[in-house]
Amino acid sequence: MEYTLAKYVLNVLARESFQSAIECINKLTERYLKIGKNIHLRHLSFDCVKLIKRGKRFSLGLNFDRHGPQKGTWGNRFNPIHLMLATGTDAVAGRFDEFGLRYADDMISLPLQCATQWDALAHIFYDDYMWNGYDARLVDSDGAQKNGIEKVRAEMAGRGVLLDVARWAGVDFFEDGVAISANDLDECAKSQNVDIKQGDFVIVRTGQMEQRLDAGDWDWCPVHKDTPRQFECTKKISPKAVIKGITRKIS
Repeated sequence: MEYTLAKYVLNVLARESFQSAIECINKLTERYLKIGKNIHLRHLSFDCVKLIKRGKRFSLGLNFDRHGPQKGTWGNRFNPIHLMLATGTDAVAGRFDEFGLRYADDMISLPLQCATQWDALAHIFYDDYMWNGYDARLVDSDGAQKNGIEKVRAEMAGRGVLLDVARWAGVDFFEDGVAISANDLDECAKSQNVDIKQGDFVIVRTGQMEQRLDAGDWDWCPVHKDTPRQFECTKKISPKAVIKGITRKIS
């Protein structure tokens, strides 16, 4: 059974103010363990709960581990490496007693492409240039001198919209090479009674994440697997289609 810690911790603190917060929480959990119950930290703000009218909780994240979401070392990328800097064994052995606090600590080393991220406009080059005509060499050992994603770190805020395009199309997942058009997104939004507005963040569910997790295989395009063309499964978008999309937005 789960319990919210906030009000219980406050009660314990009020009765036993001489104890530290950690000691209070530990003493509280011991009491519930004796009667066969576990305490899980769910939230600390009751005001947040009041804002929720309806909905379900689900994660959009992937595990950071050595098993995925990549396979191989394409482009010198590797899967996340998780290292423990301090463990419970270290704590019990008294390694941290001089600090007056026993703890566990860890670190993760990973290429930024291993996880969810926003590609900056400096990520892809066309011949010797990146977006807006900047020289590709402006991305050097110090990072992107132009078109870096940090330029918009304080500017991006908006409403999140989830379009379940796979369910709308009546499939469990889209195979590699299937293109999702702007019209597909519009029709999916219509079926969900969602009105997409300027400034919204649109999340498109294709079902491929579940398919890859079930298969345990993060390989790229099956047609050109393990070749320099492994990214070529998606249908190419013509310059005419790009211009049409831009014209549609500004008109």
